[in-house]
Amino acid sequence: MTIYHYINEVDFNVNRAIAVGGFDGIHLGHQKLIDVLFTQAKINSLKTLIVTFDPLPKTFFNNVGATKTNYCPPSILTTTKEKIDILAKKNIDELLIIKFNEEFSKLSPYAFLELLLDKIGFKVYVMGENHTFGHNRKGNIDFLKEKYNNKFNIIKVSHHTKNDNIVSTTLIKKLLTTENIEYINNFLSYNYFFISKVISGNKIGRKLGFPTANIMIPINKIVPKNGVYLVQIELCNIINEKKYWGIANIGTRPTIENFDNTEQHLEVHIFDFSEDIYDVEVRISFLKYIRAEQKFNNTNELAEQISKDIHLCNLLIKEKTGNIKKNTGASPRAKYSRYAELFSAFPDKNDGIPKRVRNDKRTTPLAKASTTPQEWNCSPPVEGQGVN
Repeated sequence: MTIYHYINEVDFNVNRAIAVGGFDGIHLGHQKLIDVLFTQAKINSLKTLIVTFDPLPKTFFNNVGATKTNYCPPSILTTTKEKIDILAKKNIDELLIIKFNEEFSKLSPYAFLELLLDKIGFKVYVMGENHTFGHNRKGNIDFLKEKYNNKFNIIKVSHHTKNDNIVSTTLIKKLLTTENIEYINNFLSYNYFFISKVISGNKIGRKLGFPTANIMIPINKIVPKNGVYLVQIELCNIINEKKYWGIANIGTRPTIENFDNTEQHLEVHIFDFSEDIYDVEVRISFLKYIRAEQKFNNTNELAEQISKDIHLCNLLIKEKTGNIKKNTGASPRAKYSRYAELFSAFPDKNDGIPKRVRNDKRTTPLAKASTTPQEWNCSPPVEGQGVN
């Protein structure tokens, strides 16, 4: 995939099919549009080009006039780097990332389309059902048909629905305030993830016996609900395609005294890992919500609970990788029947999503599983990791 950051970097070529938008999250709705883009490109022997923006227009306008006391909350599902990562795997031919600023925001729909036609060139314009563009979002399907119907083909793609829900960025953002990470992953068709660097921390995890990698939370990135998660970790920019399992905590460290308990942190304990990865960029994928963050009476209680969380994660990993035979007397399902529902952790892509998710107020099994069986014992964690 060829990436451009300025319009004048793009060679003019009318033999293109393009799609324009924020593509925040690149969820199933966006993927449906991309599939149509590929179909149109194949039929007409065209290159595929996606035009997106950094920052996203909504983020730009939200941050206009923002100060330390008037701070705009995080608003994006995917950073530009994460968006590039996803689109590269989709085999898009070209990606143009336009810097969105005040000057660009004032372009009329007509000026914007003429800029694309004159500087880039295309024969097919693929758009979503609610696609708008230009100053005050005045450009839409009606504008295109009125002004450009004879200049290029306009292809409108309908919403994508799953279990009676229209898949949208707004819906996924709403779900991120809940523990329903599996539902989010089904609407994305991939596991919600962060790409960010490992930073120095206070070495609290090491003192507890569980060294952790402290992950820098990207600016404006929406973080899943505070709590403990089963995760997978990949080292970026390293010739190593191995995925490591781990357990992550998102929250404010309420048990730890003498630290700022208002700032949000993302910490990951990587299983069977002992490398020094300070300043290394990593990809953290969230697979399963384990429990809510809670305040313990002391750090010994916290360490004991972490051991239980890790053991539960190991059982889930075995279930995921097929190393546990289902429905047998020897299965951890049977031994810990109180927690059997947790093993629905990995639904098929067409399953596991309740109808009308945004109206679903049912209590999940996880909400009831705030503790784990006392007889669980963990093997000692790997020391080192070169992390905290």
